[in-house]
Amino acid sequence: VSLDLSDPEFLVQASESLPLDYYAVKNDQGDFVTIYEKPVYADLEFILFFVFNGRRWMYTTSTALGIGPADANEFAIATIIEEANLHFFYDNITSLIMSDPSDIGSPSDSTTPIDLSLYRTSDQTWGFQRPLMDEIILSHLICKTCDATQYPCLYGNPCVNGSCNCLNGASGFNCQLIPVDDGKCDVGFNSVDFSYDRGDCCRGTCISTTEFFCGYEGRVEVGFPNCEDGAYSCEFPNQTCWARSAANYELPKPRGVLAAAAATIQLSSNGRVMVVGYPDLDRVQVLDQFDLTWTSRSDHHIGGTPLGSQFGSSLAISTVGGSILDFVYSPVGVHVAIGATSNETDFIRIFQWNVDQFEPIGSDILLARAFSKTGVASYFDFFEGSRFLAAQVDEDLIDVFDLDSNNQVISGFSCLEFGASCEAGSFVSVSENGNFLLQTSSEAPDGNLMIVSGYTGGESPTFQWKASPVPTGNVAWSRLSRDGLVVVASKVSSKNQTELDFLTFANSTWSVLGNVILVQEEWKFQSIGTLSTDGHTAAFVFCASHDTSDCVVRVYRLSGYGLDQAWYQLGNDIIVLSQPSISMSYDASVLAVAEASGVLRTFYYSENCRPGESYYRIFALLEHDQRLRWSLEFDKGEPLNSPEYPTNSPLKILEELCLPKEACPTLNIDTDTSRTFSGSMISIMINNEKVLRLVPVVPGSYPLGDCDV
Repeated sequence: VSLDLSDPEFLVQASESLPLDYYAVKNDQGDFVTIYEKPVYADLEFILFFVFNGRRWMYTTSTALGIGPADANEFAIATIIEEANLHFFYDNITSLIMSDPSDIGSPSDSTTPIDLSLYRTSDQTWGFQRPLMDEIILSHLICKTCDATQYPCLYGNPCVNGSCNCLNGASGFNCQLIPVDDGKCDVGFNSVDFSYDRGDCCRGTCISTTEFFCGYEGRVEVGFPNCEDGAYSCEFPNQTCWARSAANYELPKPRGVLAAAAATIQLSSNGRVMVVGYPDLDRVQVLDQFDLTWTSRSDHHIGGTPLGSQFGSSLAISTVGGSILDFVYSPVGVHVAIGATSNETDFIRIFQWNVDQFEPIGSDILLARAFSKTGVASYFDFFEGSRFLAAQVDEDLIDVFDLDSNNQVISGFSCLEFGASCEAGSFVSVSENGNFLLQTSSEAPDGNLMIVSGYTGGESPTFQWKASPVPTGNVAWSRLSRDGLVVVASKVSSKNQTELDFLTFANSTWSVLGNVILVQEEWKFQSIGTLSTDGHTAAFVFCASHDTSDCVVRVYRLSGYGLDQAWYQLGNDIIVLSQPSISMSYDASVLAVAEASGVLRTFYYSENCRPGESYYRIFALLEHDQRLRWSLEFDKGEPLNSPEYPTNSPLKILEELCLPKEACPTLNIDTDTSRTFSGSMISIMINNEKVLRLVPVVPGSYPLGDCDV
């Protein structure tokens, strides 16, 4: 017989090493040893026993039965029990557990204790112990051998040659143990009857363990495609929606003020770390998400500036690369850049995480006094990991600061060098590989956007700046994706509607990417938006024309391929108050919103693609100077070609695509053959299943499946 794990709390209280399996004891003649004509069951060490006391089965010890350590073998124990003539009332044999009655000749009479309810016992040390009928134990004894009728395998699992074959994540001899909340989604128990695998199938309820990390299979992030819990998934089948990824985080309130402090936020690339600035409180904190909660890193906020300095009014964050699995038990390495003002001069101060606290590194980056009237509203950000920081230091000058050299200027350029006029806020984006997007104040035939590039990475980086226009016309707001290949820009049409235009860089030219997003006249774009790394997911804030406190966040995603590419709204509107601060992880898996209600909320989207589409995830690591072009060829339709990736530095590529189901693609890879890039890798997933992993990346054609068979 076997004791199941239905009551783990009791099992832990009873003994951390309580055996689960018990075997009928036999004597040297091969006969069962009995008490009151019922078998004696013992664990393999012959320390703990289930015996029948004349009315109930009881759980006792070898010591209570008069068995010493020297007799801990089956034949010796058989002899002792057979000769003892035990009388349980007078012998004061103590018991930890007792069963329901199993009186001889009654309907519950049985030669085994299986299927009987078990109870804790009274703690008296004399006379006959009694079961405490109000302290039932959820665990019970089961037969270790299965059959099709009397002892079938549970939860639909098959019995094969007397043993249960547990196929759906259950365990135990009869598959009687449903999966514990171990961080792995077992779809066979993903229903309300089993609390959705005890929470393991939804991001908002899953808790990681040392064996499984929520949302991962091994080191591959697969997300939560099987979340069925209505509180954390979409309302209707096949719907794409935004659901909570963690409990709400309450923002602090200034002393003596009822309203929460205004907050600016920036998420890390994987969405697991967030820097939050409170300029009204002159402080900044860094939050880490582990499973369901955001917690503040270290006991102290980042501060140290005079009151009224607006410390935290603008932010940037850079985290150490790698899988989140590398940082389950230790905080991720983080660099944080924070904007503030002092004596009417704006400055940027950079901090890094050092063991258990944030420490400033290098000198403060000072902005020109005449340029500091905007209250540190200017943009700055890291690129090449956290090696460099780019910032607009006055109306005409954008500088690059080297964090390895005390934040000294290593390069820079002037807008006037390229025949353009700039103003405060003209520098709006920098890509990870050092391409700058400028929104100039001068009008040109192609518009007021231009890309400034010329950074070449490596141990001895070089900067040879050159500018090229982005043909969008004159726009009011714009952003560049972190891979430097997609630009989004907004302008107002003649019908007073907001237009959101997307362009992509391929074959050395900018071209339109998908359709123009037209926003209804009753909604006004608030010049608040963010892009994923590949630029194929974008989030924007819109407020009602008649009430600026009535706002929504809308997320759009690019779908299809070739001439059929189009933008569609990803999921439902996220209702927010006033003008929030928003941020999105680089892979678009997490969206954070801090709003006037004083609540910081984080969301993830459920269901990656629309019905009738498959979700493709292309991830690649390229070495310095490695060229990569790929294409997907289909049974029908035109092929889908990759963007033109830069080659001036090591590159991490993430492309997420929604393509028609059963498109049966073949991946064609074109890369350098002049030398072997041993550190390169490309991985393809379709609908969260890995279909290809290539190390190193070499030219070739690779069928990916997803075919109509």
